Amino acid sequence: MEEQPDKTPESEPKPTLSSRITGRRITDIDALTKEERERLIRRNKSPERLYEIEKAIKQLIDIKADNGGALRGTGARRFTAASLNISVDTLDNYLERYEADPCIESLIDQKRGRTPGGTFTEIQKGILADLYERPEKRVVGSDDKRSIIKGLEDVSYMLSVLKEHAPDPPHSEYAVRRFLRLLRDDDALAVTLARKGEAYLRNKILPSRRNDPELVNDRWQIDGRPLPIYIKHDGLICTVTLLLIIDDLSQYPLRARLIPRKLRDEKGLPKNSDFTAADVGMVFASAIYYSGVCPGVLYNDHGSQFIAFEDFLNDLSEENQAVARMSMSIPRRPRGRGKIENMLKTFDTLLKDVKGNLVGREGDFDAIREARHLSDLVSLETLQAKCDEFMEDLRQRPRRRGERKTRRDLWLDPNGTRKAPPIRRLMTLVPERISRDTAIGYWKFQFDRQEYEPRLKSEEDLYRWMIAAARKEFVPLRAARLDAGWECDICLDREDAYWCEGVLKTERYMSKDEYPEMLGRVLTRAKDHHKDKLAALQEATDAIGLGKIYKHDVTKQPVKLEPERARSQLPDGRELPSGALPPTDPGADTSAAAPDQSVQGEQNTPENVTPASSDTNASPPAPTQPTSSVSVRTAPPRKQPEPAGRKFDWSKAPKAQDALRQIEQDMKKGLPDS
Repeated sequence: MEEQPDKTPESEPKPTLSSRITGRRITDIDALTKEERERLIRRNKSPERLYEIEKAIKQLIDIKADNGGALRGTGARRFTAASLNISVDTLDNYLERYEADPCIESLIDQKRGRTPGGTFTEIQKGILADLYERPEKRVVGSDDKRSIIKGLEDVSYMLSVLKEHAPDPPHSEYAVRRFLRLLRDDDALAVTLARKGEAYLRNKILPSRRNDPELVNDRWQIDGRPLPIYIKHDGLICTVTLLLIIDDLSQYPLRARLIPRKLRDEKGLPKNSDFTAADVGMVFASAIYYSGVCPGVLYNDHGSQFIAFEDFLNDLSEENQAVARMSMSIPRRPRGRGKIENMLKTFDTLLKDVKGNLVGREGDFDAIREARHLSDLVSLETLQAKCDEFMEDLRQRPRRRGERKTRRDLWLDPNGTRKAPPIRRLMTLVPERISRDTAIGYWKFQFDRQEYEPRLKSEEDLYRWMIAAARKEFVPLRAARLDAGWECDICLDREDAYWCEGVLKTERYMSKDEYPEMLGRVLTRAKDHHKDKLAALQEATDAIGLGKIYKHDVTKQPVKLEPERARSQLPDGRELPSGALPPTDPGADTSAAAPDQSVQGEQNTPENVTPASSDTNASPPAPTQPTSSVSVRTAPPRKQPEPAGRKFDWSKAPKAQDALRQIEQDMKKGLPDS
């Protein structure tokens, strides 16, 4: 049968843009969330049941193709319906829907009700989308001064624009809020970029990875921390500072030194102290000597002691060149500093069994007083020996739970990435498996009390991760326990069934130069997507002149203004003289204008404007305050309340009546005769 030509007349207006709510469709049964799966099970549509129906439908389609496109007379429909325990009509319905859309979702009963956002017209959708996705406000004041400020419009103003420029069909504020929520869920990445900007997308949404170096001993970290314990040193009772150096990649502790926080000066008097640049140099030199290696970078946190120590790095080579380079963390964004800070906190487990400790009671003054007056406090040398033993124990432990290699193994012999097959296809072969939903963000997703991230094998993986982080929703996670431990897969896009392998955040599998380039391309792709989205709205917004709509800063109502160029010209195209006002639109409502402005408008109409003369002695017209020809709805002047007259009931005050009559009689006696 030939296709019928489009019978839509050319004069009939076509929609200016496609539906703003496209709807997110699930095409993979494995991508269903836990709530969706439970809802299907209650309706006898479990995933196993859907797979059974889909398999039977595919067999019927093959039989239909072999039978000349028909199933009647084969008996296959009746046999299949009986095997599935459904009616033939239901089977025909399944077959028709699956042929129209060959995916598992076509076999799922669709949710009843109206289409989300279906009650809004295309113009209304365009207005709401433009106001919602542009982080700018067009504001006009009472003095007709226009300005564009940064900020997000509120829902009440959006509803006012709809009532003013696209009132039919009418909608409530709740309907507008529901449409905006659906709009945000439908394209979360574009909405987030439009409303919060590129900086938010880069810092909070764009997938972030661990700040790990390329190789072991490529970067060391150094930091210090006062320990919550009192010791006895040189006859003084004081606390100590732990100065620690670790390898960044393996988190292998290289050197630790305790520095007392109270010393004696040259006169033998006690004074408070802390570690200095000399202490940093001694610890760093000891770490280089006893480890036998020199790092490429020494990473620190802008401490004054570390900054002063930077000048001594040039003495490490005979050529007076810095073998190790000093690197400092970004202020307010100390990426990677959590490794050494967590290592410093682990020393609290050592102090719990040592007398004089204040672990967990640093703010308790009674505990501080009790610790300082103990008679058997440990010495600095004894505590240093305990720290060395504790460091050796840390070297024999893995960096994280779930890892099999110790810090020493990683530091001596680093390995590459260990690859694994997709787990969601192997789950049925192992006894221990997990199928649940989990939240994914720009930094990680949680599994087995550890931080994981999707393994990035291509630019598409990073882009899908960013979309999943922008949606802020739960995604399916499938995991199985093999003989070497847990392995997991995570679905980044349920509509396209886009799965990625999950790996621990501590694993390295990309080069240091490859990831920033990929990050830049993904960000450019997101910006281009948002630009194309706004271009699709331009035709709809131009149809009603949405770019000329401003919010009045007093009435908070939408006001449509003409361009500045048009307001400075006469109807015949001539420029207005300096100081003259533009002609008033006859159809505009000027009843709300102030009286003095209307008088000025009458004096400056085109009929009363005198053309500029070439005579230089002619006095220029008096400057007048320009007024707007736009109808601005202002509230009527509030009527001042009249003072309430005091009413006195004389019948309830007989003494007052007598006094009043006496006063009147006295006044009559004092008056002269008329």
